[in-house]
Amino acid sequence: MKSLFTALAARSATRTVAGRLALAWLPLSFVIGVAVWHYETERVEARVLNDAVADSRRVKDAELDRYYRHQLTLVDLHGAARKVLGDFVSVEIYDGNKAELVHELNERAVLVPTELWRRAETVPLSDRPSYEQVSLNDRMTIITVVPLENESKDIIGYLKGIYIISDDMLAEMREDSIGAVVVALGSMLVTMLVAFPIIVLLQRRDAAQTRLLLQGNLELLEVLGNVVAHRDSDTDSHNYRVTLYALRLAEHMGLTEDSIRILVVGAFLHDVGKVGVSDTILLKPGKLTEEEFRIMKSHVAIGEQIVQRSGWLAQAACVVKCHHEKFDGTGYPCGLEGKDIPVEARLFAVADVFDALTSRRPYKEPLVFDAALEIMRRNSGSHFDPDMFAHFQAVASRIYHDIGQASYEELRSTLLASVQRYFIAP
Repeated sequence: MKSLFTALAARSATRTVAGRLALAWLPLSFVIGVAVWHYETERVEARVLNDAVADSRRVKDAELDRYYRHQLTLVDLHGAARKVLGDFVSVEIYDGNKAELVHELNERAVLVPTELWRRAETVPLSDRPSYEQVSLNDRMTIITVVPLENESKDIIGYLKGIYIISDDMLAEMREDSIGAVVVALGSMLVTMLVAFPIIVLLQRRDAAQTRLLLQGNLELLEVLGNVVAHRDSDTDSHNYRVTLYALRLAEHMGLTEDSIRILVVGAFLHDVGKVGVSDTILLKPGKLTEEEFRIMKSHVAIGEQIVQRSGWLAQAACVVKCHHEKFDGTGYPCGLEGKDIPVEARLFAVADVFDALTSRRPYKEPLVFDAALEIMRRNSGSHFDPDMFAHFQAVASRIYHDIGQASYEELRSTLLASVQRYFIAP
């Protein structure tokens, strides 16, 4: 049974880690993919810009200088401008006074909309290389301005060009960007696949240590609770029965897992304070005197003090302290009434009294099921929360049949199997 649980827990842990890695990979892949795409786009744009500026410099400064010295004709200057055409759809050469000398167009110029021509006209001729990036039908377009200088570094003219990225370069850009994204995502996926078995191994080791620690806590809880149960009854079966009754009722009512954990610990330790009560009083077959009853009631305060010393057990203090409170406010130690009594204590009171009535004790014989339920029915609304008792009535016959006559070993194995899910994560 234990090995089966361990195997199931291991498979569950593997699925959990795989699921979490997948959940982490999806948003990370999106973020990294967008980041890489953005980076690659900027890198390609920088490359296009550099190409545009480099191409614009193919018009040599000396050519314009020679034109001024009448060593070249205007026809020669047109030829120099045509050398730049290619990805440039328009090349304009201006003199030092910013008057247009040459304007060359290639065959793609007919595709340039009027708005872009107007935009190009507004770009100033600056004394430093500059550019303005615009979008033309989702295609990167750059308007460049490059000053032309003579040997003395005096500006003697300007070149303005409209550079539209070619289809081949656009396809290459997209391929490079997509490739970079695929490589980045693939690398991240491979990293996660390599890390997966390591993470699973570490998680299993951590989970095993956690289960071992919690198993030890449960065993100590079991031992501590049974110390008193051995004194107060023939066996320590009472603790297992009453805890199972309370657990089944809590599950039937849909209590939260936190409340169920409090309930289970509290059920096992509800009478731990009886270690401070003498056997003379604890096992007395007859009615207790007022003084004896006062001493008996002190087990609640003693029990609360005991569990408060442990952070793990302190969660059950509300059950240990309040399981003798009554719905009408006549209980002890605080005389709490109605919903002021913690829900776990109200629920446990039903299970505790039912088991006390149907169990053999040194000072009493057990009642049959119907007689016990009738006594409790008469006390619904006074001793018990009537809503909880109504829920208990709905399941009492079934859980009594499953639990009431079970052996000690059956009770113990059933309880330990039932509480695993609340205390020991798979």
